[in-house]
Amino acid sequence: MSLARAALAAARPKPLSTTVLQRRLASSSSHEEHHIEEHHADSAEYYPKEGRFHSRGWTYAILAALAAAAFYKYAPAPGEDNYITRYIQHYTSPKDLWATLNNKHLDQSQIASEARLLTESARRAPIHRYRFPQSFESASPYLIPVGTNIDVAGLEVKGDKGL
Repeated sequence: MSLARAALAAARPKPLSTTVLQRRLASSSSHEEHHIEEHHADSAEYYPKEGRFHSRGWTYAILAALAAAAFYKYAPAPGEDNYITRYIQHYTSPKDLWATLNNKHLDQSQIASEARLLTESARRAPIHRYRFPQSFESASPYLIPVGTNIDVAGLEVKGDKGL
């Protein structure tokens, strides 16, 4: 019976999906190369052969070097009066204006810093709290020598509301 089962299993065809999947996994690299060659044969794109100094980067670098050399040769001297310096002087503010603005800003900054220091160094007025304020009223008004007594007639004893 076991030989019959083995013969049936060998004769039975395998499902198509697993065989195709196994074949693709085994030969994926060769299939991709063929696929890429097909697409490039049909395309009309042209790629020029690049050499060592034939790229656009070298062209831009050479043009930039030539422009820098021309600017250095034909640029005006620092002390010369030309249209560039006149244009800059026309659209900039004079030195005197900036000096007055800077002095005004310095004065205002000093006033603001003094106000900030005053606010930060401010302290609350000291409050002397006595443990037993009833002791002011318990003293006898008789037999007290002159000058040793403090007048506490206007003294108001506040209760412990906030404590």
